[in-house]
Amino acid sequence: MKKKILASVVLMFSFLIIILPNNVGAFSTEKTGTSNQGDFAISSGKMEINLDAGEGTKKTISITNRTGSESKFKIEVEDFGPSNDGSNSTQFYGDKAGPYSLRNYLKPELTEFTLKQGEKANLDIAIDVPGNAPAGDLYGSVMVTRLANIGESTTEKIGGNVGLNSRLGVLFFVRVNGNIKESGQIKNFFAGNKFYFNGPIELNYAIKNTGNVYIKTNGSITVTNIFGSKTDELKVDQNIILPNSSKEIKTSWARKFMFGRYTATLDLGSGIEKQTTNFWVIPAPVIIIIFLVIVALIAIAISGEKNKPTEKKKVVAKKKTKGKKK
Repeated sequence: MKKKILASVVLMFSFLIIILPNNVGAFSTEKTGTSNQGDFAISSGKMEINLDAGEGTKKTISITNRTGSESKFKIEVEDFGPSNDGSNSTQFYGDKAGPYSLRNYLKPELTEFTLKQGEKANLDIAIDVPGNAPAGDLYGSVMVTRLANIGESTTEKIGGNVGLNSRLGVLFFVRVNGNIKESGQIKNFFAGNKFYFNGPIELNYAIKNTGNVYIKTNGSITVTNIFGSKTDELKVDQNIILPNSSKEIKTSWARKFMFGRYTATLDLGSGIEKQTTNFWVIPAPVIIIIFLVIVALIAIAISGEKNKPTEKKKVVAKKKTKGKKK
């Protein structure tokens, strides 16, 4: 009898050990006291995850209803990747698989739920990479859509995250560990013009991803004067460039007084080769002064030339006068 009781206790504890971890972090809602802002919000627009092939993990996203009324939300999974037209935009593939497909490995615990005004939902997303997944990146997104009530417009005010209208998305960047190639190059770096009267100076560059995983660029632009002395340094915002894509970036530089020839050097780190560009800045007042000085010098030179023949004529006239006296 005692053995049967002991066996029953062991089985019960084994059952609890198996079941309890699956319930940790399960879907839950909570009141936030958030006021009506005519929209809804998600906790993060991007998640970066490193996994080995065959490994899995869970991430939690939060959705807060700020629409002013009870609303129903729908959860969908969709691949994303670089745009086919070479632009800076991100392309979403709907129900089709992208070139770095993650959609089959993203599993939200719920696909629909309802939230009252001011409520926040905590939703688990399971990420499971298959054992035969090659090293490299996989890209997918969890799209959250607010379903419009009857008689309500599907267009509403949305702010602060990826998406338009009633749809927001969380981008998942999953890197499968292994033999990866992380590299890039600066395609172009140039000033908007070679000559400026004043600032701001427009600086443009494009980054191309030449590897098989996304790259994040951080760096600076160092500006030196004609003597090679450092004039200023600009911090470059972080950018994410997906494989087989390029990104064009614009920035500007200005200061109170600029004069002469400048050299700008772009350094993005991450083993990317530096590039430089040159431009001139000559303020308009300086150009006017230089122009007036040149005009004055020309006038003086012309005046001097006009006076020389007059002096020769006087000398000739004196000689003729002396000849008559004889």
